[in-house]
Amino acid sequence: PRGMADGMPNDSEEYMEGDGPCFRVVGGAESGGIIVRAGEDVKSDDLARLELGSQIETLMLKGGRLQYHLLTGKGPLSGWVNTKFKDKDLVVLCERPRVEVPHA
Repeated sequence: PRGMADGMPNDSEEYMEGDGPCFRVVGGAESGGIIVRAGEDVKSDDLARLELGSQIETLMLKGGRLQYHLLTGKGPLSGWVNTKFKDKDLVVLCERPRVEVPHA
């Protein structure tokens, strides 16, 4: 079985786009969102902020760092974010958003 029982991705497991667990951004309310970095290293360039409420898909989880692809919301299309800051969650697991496909 993939992932742990609670749906959290396994550390260092890579996911195909469309297959990874989804998270919602819950941190950064005071600062306009959470910081997105270009690489896994916390000292890599920061790109921008991922807005509160944005939904992201896991590409890889490494330690407390999550590589993501943006599904809904505002922020960089992809990058790395912290999952926690001190003891506060910055992202929480959520249901994959349903994408409405307009009928022709």
